[in-house]
Amino acid sequence: MPSEVHTNGQEVRFVELIRVSTRGQAQRDTPEIQRAALDRLRQSRPGILVERIDDGVGLSGTLPLAQRPDLQRLKHLTDARAYDEIRVYAVDRLTRSADPRERMAVLGMALDANAVIVDTGGHVIDPLDDSGFGELEFTLRGFFAAQEAKKIKRRMLDGQARTAAMGRSVGRKLPKGLTWDKEEGVWGIDEKGAAVVRLIFNLCVEGRSLCQIRSHLDAKGILPTESSRWSDSTICVMLRNPKFKGEYEQTVEGRAFTCAVPVIVDEETWDMAQSALDSRRNKPRVSRPVYNALCRGLLICGSCQQRMYVEAKRQGRYIYYRCASKQANRPGRACDAPYFRMADVDKAVWDTIVHHLRDPDLLQQAVAGGPQEGGGWGSRVADCEGRLSVLRQRERDTLARLGRGLLSSETCDEHLGEIAQDRRTVGAELAQARRGAAQEAGLARNRQSMRRRIERLAVGLDDTDFATRRALVEAIVPEASGYGIFINPDSIEIRGVLSLREDGPGAGGGPGGNGGEYPGDLDHVFPTVSNGSQPIEGGCPRAARSCRGNRT
Repeated sequence: MPSEVHTNGQEVRFVELIRVSTRGQAQRDTPEIQRAALDRLRQSRPGILVERIDDGVGLSGTLPLAQRPDLQRLKHLTDARAYDEIRVYAVDRLTRSADPRERMAVLGMALDANAVIVDTGGHVIDPLDDSGFGELEFTLRGFFAAQEAKKIKRRMLDGQARTAAMGRSVGRKLPKGLTWDKEEGVWGIDEKGAAVVRLIFNLCVEGRSLCQIRSHLDAKGILPTESSRWSDSTICVMLRNPKFKGEYEQTVEGRAFTCAVPVIVDEETWDMAQSALDSRRNKPRVSRPVYNALCRGLLICGSCQQRMYVEAKRQGRYIYYRCASKQANRPGRACDAPYFRMADVDKAVWDTIVHHLRDPDLLQQAVAGGPQEGGGWGSRVADCEGRLSVLRQRERDTLARLGRGLLSSETCDEHLGEIAQDRRTVGAELAQARRGAAQEAGLARNRQSMRRRIERLAVGLDDTDFATRRALVEAIVPEASGYGIFINPDSIEIRGVLSLREDGPGAGGGPGGNGGEYPGDLDHVFPTVSNGSQPIEGGCPRAARSCRGNRT
């Protein structure tokens, strides 16, 4: 087919412009549809291709000219008078700006180049038409495209508001440690990210400054993202944000929507972190020593079930474990638990661990004392998934009835709100069931290799350094719900992933034994701590009831 000929007798030169609004559209081959249509237009309307302007990324048509690299390139070609036609898939590919001055700037390019605008349907808009219809048509099409863009944005924001009100994710970047299952419509926990969050809160509660927390994370090689590093402000924002205690706030057009999400940091730890931050506000940084406490972060008060922390007196000459309820700025009444000497507690715990790990019979019982098969978590997961499937069907049915005019918008919103509430409840149960199933499976796998690893460690237990001892204690007593070293005035119970009780598993009240979080007979309790054949004086490490000193 012969080429189109310009009025001056030369072949028509044309520029093709391809644009999609979002990166997602660019990845879904939407630009390819435009390319194919423009290729077909070349067959029916031949000419000389000057350039195909295609950035290959999403560019909103509502952006101004200064933020549109594709239009900047078109402006450069306009200044050179390099084309006679601007070819686009549709006129709204040029601009959807709500500002009429931006729309007129695009029209001005065509006027400056003495060019026409051609869409892939073959329709021609000539801004230089003597009748003025071409200019009017472009103006009207640009106006309607801008109005459509406003409607699209309005629908998107309204949809985000409804989604946020239902307690669902609006599709933005998720907080560290949280996940969103789009198919199931439930929140979950990213254990890797959650572990970092818990570490930051625990370091804060222990008395570390923001600078010290940052240095600790850098030393461990932990990064907030692959392409960034920690800053004091980033850490402070994390510590102040209630989303980690289960209250996630999403904002749509200035309206805040709070939804319930899985708890990463318990209320007690979060409150203590706030008190620690408030107590250090506007105070000079003080470098405090960190003592080698074997049970740091694992010790729990047997009287009130709160964590115990390390506290020093007289520049570290006397070091104790003390209950969190005795913190000076903590509201409420402190429990009557005494202060316990750190050295005595650490020695008692370590001696007990060594005693059990060196006894083949006790070790055999410990390894055999894992969770029982068929703990019920698998059936609970299946039950929750079935209930979620029913709720999704109810949601689809409700929306379908709204579309057929059988429900009013108010009634539909009410039904959707009820469904969302049920979904959150079932989602929380499902998350707990999945954690239980994962814990059950993980413990079963761990027990297969635990004996071999412990037997290797047991060879040189007397000569191990603090870091090795601490690693072994952390392996036996993980930082998870129901586990810990529980200290009373007359005994110490160590509840861990091994059941190290001389009379065998199932005799006491470890995690899951009496309605705990985990299934089966997970009674991981040591007998009363003893030192050799005689109990420690007073039944437990010596208590210093009147001590007051520095937390470390």
